[in-house]
Amino acid sequence: MKKNLIKIFAILFLVLLQLSLISKFSIFSFVPNIIFVVSIVLLLRGFSSDSFLVAVLGGFFLDLTSPFRFGFYTFILIIILLFLNFVILKNTPALNPILISFIILGIFIFIDLVICLITHTLPGWQIILDGVINSLWSLVVYFLLDKFIKKEEIKFSKNVNF
Repeated sequence: MKKNLIKIFAILFLVLLQLSLISKFSIFSFVPNIIFVVSIVLLLRGFSSDSFLVAVLGGFFLDLTSPFRFGFYTFILIIILLFLNFVILKNTPALNPILISFIILGIFIFIDLVICLITHTLPGWQIILDGVINSLWSLVVYFLLDKFIKKEEIKFSKNVNF
């Protein structure tokens, strides 16, 4: 229970960081989306339940401040996570930071194309810049997660005979 409360408060901190501080660093009107990046990197690192928790709670709070219809960010993030979980993770044996960065680059270009479709605007070269910025953030998040969160090791008993 205590661990889940810490996770929820960490997600709320990420949302506040996204909405208050990171939103001030827009480049060509694109803001790095730390909620999406953390959720995707968590999934690709093997923390699927934590990833979906970030997606649901973070997406909900992003939807509260979004100009789009309510549920847009939550829906698109969960669809992307399900696609990654059932297609990419099932067919790729090991993911290194560079491959994760390229996956996030493609995801953000896709998200920006969907947003252009919804807003009836033509996509420009800036969507590639948005993908690059978020893929660079994914490298930062990847190495921070690697430093602070360790996967539980599987220990075998000495009495097991093969």
